[in-house]
Amino acid sequence: MKTTANNRVADDALNGINVEGGNEIDLSDESDNEHLAYYQDFAKDIAVRQGKKIQLNGHNLAHVNIPARLKQPIKEISIQLLRNAVVHGIESPEARQSAGKSVVGNIDLEMQRDDQNLIIALQDDGQGIDYEGIRHKLIADGRFDQAEASQMTHSNLLKTLFASGFSTKEHADEDGGRGVGLDVIKALVKEHNGKLNVNTELGKMTRFVITLPAA
Repeated sequence: MKTTANNRVADDALNGINVEGGNEIDLSDESDNEHLAYYQDFAKDIAVRQGKKIQLNGHNLAHVNIPARLKQPIKEISIQLLRNAVVHGIESPEARQSAGKSVVGNIDLEMQRDDQNLIIALQDDGQGIDYEGIRHKLIADGRFDQAEASQMTHSNLLKTLFASGFSTKEHADEDGGRGVGLDVIKALVKEHNGKLNVNTELGKMTRFVITLPAA
């Protein structure tokens, strides 16, 4: 292609521009803090409706490289975990104060990735999972008789929490009680060949850890 005088002038001008130093601008659509801000707003909206006070802390959310195929399921899982923590985990300010806790419940949401897996962990400092409460609710709902329910291990009782249609909440509202939140998590984890771990201590905490294959 024939080089014109105008082209030569433009090339000379570009050659004279100093591109050393300065800072590269991240051109992605979301800033580092948008993920955390979204989850914080979501959780606080639920807390207001439930008459609770919460503080959501995010760890490494902005720095985890999430594969494109996992972005939507991870968002859905995180939302359901947060909803569950606010509705079922964190107590009312009055109950927390009576238990000697800060009236503001703490929720920690963490994500990390290695070569094989992407891990989501959510922990709240709420009331923990009441295994006997689950047992009584299963009997009250007619899912098991007293003899069957009394033989259930903690692992089996936890499994029922993830069953479709089961909830420990007495009255359903827009945030919970319909037995769909943890069921959604279970379905997504199974769909993506992941693993689910739950650790809880009555009156103190509940921690969910979900591991999804990253490749």
